[in-house]
Amino acid sequence: MSLGFWLILTFYIGSILALRWTSFWRKSFLEPVALWLIISGIVFISQPWWDFLFRNGLTVLILGLIYWNIAGNMKPGKWEQIKGEEV
Repeated sequence: MSLGFWLILTFYIGSILALRWTSFWRKSFLEPVALWLIISGIVFISQPWWDFLFRNGLTVLILGLIYWNIAGNMKPGKWEQIKGEEV
């Protein structure tokens, strides 16, 4: 199995554990991180100069999409409810 598979599996399991046992991962924090991972994955795939970035661009893109799905299904934390952001 490739390095990309293990990276995705590790980050996916780690994010699920972090979401269950810590309050650090909030929706307002995870959505921008996921968006930047998606943008970075597209840029990595699009550039042909650095082989390492080109080979791992799809991994970064898939990781961003997984985080985006997790963040979209999260309930807002106390801070988001105080600020009055949308659910």
